[in-house]
Amino acid sequence: MAAKGYDVSKLKADFLAWDQMIVKAATDYASFINLLQNAKQYTPYESAGQLSNAISQARAQLRIVRQDIIDVRHYYQTVIRPAIAALASQTPTTPATTNPSTAP
Repeated sequence: MAAKGYDVSKLKADFLAWDQMIVKAATDYASFINLLQNAKQYTPYESAGQLSNAISQARAQLRIVRQDIIDVRHYYQTVIRPAIAALASQTPTTPATTNPSTAP
């Protein structure tokens, strides 16, 4: 799009911010999975509440992951999508060159 003369600088910055949000969500999800894996080591009714604590920590992390996913989706809907739609209303600063067809 930039080669065709469209101003995509804002869109690039938005994509970078969105990418960071996605990376954070993925990191938080990996942490959630790690907490679940750690909870597997405890035996129910024999671990003196350690299983309950581990599952509580995992649930708290899951809430964070869900909020991250909501934030990513909301950012796309309120920032990325309108920025892409704004490109349609832009006029390119440099017209695209086309090769005229030569008639024989």
